[in-house]
Amino acid sequence: MERGQGFMDLENTDWTGNGKNYFLGIGIDDYLHWDHLNNAVKDVNDFISVLTTQYQFESAEIHTLFNNQATEGNIYNKIRELKRVIHPEDNLIVYYSGHGHYDEEFEEGYWIPVDAQSGSEDRYISNANIIKRINAIDTHHTLMIVDSCFSGTLVVKKRSGLTDERFKSRRILASGRQETVADGQAGENSPFAAGIITYLKKNTEKAINTTVLVQYVKDYVETRSRQTPVEGRIQNSADEGGEFVFHLKLDEEHLWENVRHEDTVDAYSNYLDYYPSGLFANQANRRILELKEDDIWHSARIKDSELAYENYLKKYAPKGKYIDEANACLKKLQTAHEARRAALDEMSKRAKSGITSGHNMTA
Repeated sequence: MERGQGFMDLENTDWTGNGKNYFLGIGIDDYLHWDHLNNAVKDVNDFISVLTTQYQFESAEIHTLFNNQATEGNIYNKIRELKRVIHPEDNLIVYYSGHGHYDEEFEEGYWIPVDAQSGSEDRYISNANIIKRINAIDTHHTLMIVDSCFSGTLVVKKRSGLTDERFKSRRILASGRQETVADGQAGENSPFAAGIITYLKKNTEKAINTTVLVQYVKDYVETRSRQTPVEGRIQNSADEGGEFVFHLKLDEEHLWENVRHEDTVDAYSNYLDYYPSGLFANQANRRILELKEDDIWHSARIKDSELAYENYLKKYAPKGKYIDEANACLKKLQTAHEARRAALDEMSKRAKSGITSGHNMTA
C-alpha cells in the first residue's frame, strides 16, 4: 500500500540544554474513507520505543493520536495543548505517518485525518495550517518527520546549518518528494521508518545530530525503494540554522547490549567513555585488544610477507590468538625463500661452471 499524498524538494556538540523533549506522534492505519495502511501506527510506536528506551525522552512528554483519535479537530487541539505546555528551552518532535494528498491545481499538500472523505479538501489539513501552528509553538528545536505520499511539499531548500544545537532549529525530514511512498509489508516498518529506527537503535555514540541521521536515512531508503527522502528547514520560522541532537539516555546495560551487537573498537571505546569503571569495562577493554589483534592479523594475511608475520609475532608472542598460524605461515615463506635462494645459487654455480668450461675449451 502507498501513502496517499503531503511535502516539496529541498536541499556535535557536548552542549545540552535544560529543556524537556516533547513528542507528538500521529499514526493512522484504519481510515474510514481512504485505503487502509499497514504500518503507520506501528512505525510511530516503534519510534517512541526507541526514544524512551535509549534517548532522553520521558513517557510524560509523549503525546499520540492513533487511528480514530486522529480527526482534524483532535490534531489541531493536540497541537494547541502542546503550545500551552512547551517552554522556549524545550524541544519538539512531530511524527506524522498516514495518507497525504497533493492538489496540483493550487500546489498545496495536505495531511489526511482519519475521517476525511476523499475529495473533501475542506476536511484535509493543509501544509499552510500545519506550518502556521507548528511555528506558533515556541521551542528551542522543532523536528518534523513526515511519512506520507507527496510529503516533500512542506520542505524548502536552505543552506547547511551550523550543526550546533545551541542555535534554534526548525527542520523537516520527509519520506519523499512529490511522489507516492511505500508503506511496507504488513507487520514491518515502512522503508523510511525502518531507516530512522535502525540507525537510532544501533547507535552507540553519546549524541548524534539530525544531519547524520538524515544522511543515513536517505542512503537506507534509496537502496531499498524507489523513493527519495528529503529534508530542509520549516518555512517562515524562527530557525537559526542549528539542529536537534539525540542524546543517549546512558542506561548501561542497554548501551552494552548495543555495543556487543555492533562489536567494533569504536563502539567499545564509546562505552568506556561513558563508563570507564562500568560493569562491563573489563570485557570492553579485552574485546578492544582482541579486535585490534584481529585487524593486525587480517592485514598480515593480506600482505602475506615475512615482515608482516614477524611484526605480528613480535607484538603478540607467545600468547596471541594466531601465533601458531603466524609461525606456520612464516615458516612456509621462509622455506620457499630458502628454496628460491638455493635454486638461484645452483643456477649461479652452473653459470660460472659453464663459463669456466668455455674458457678451458678455448684454451
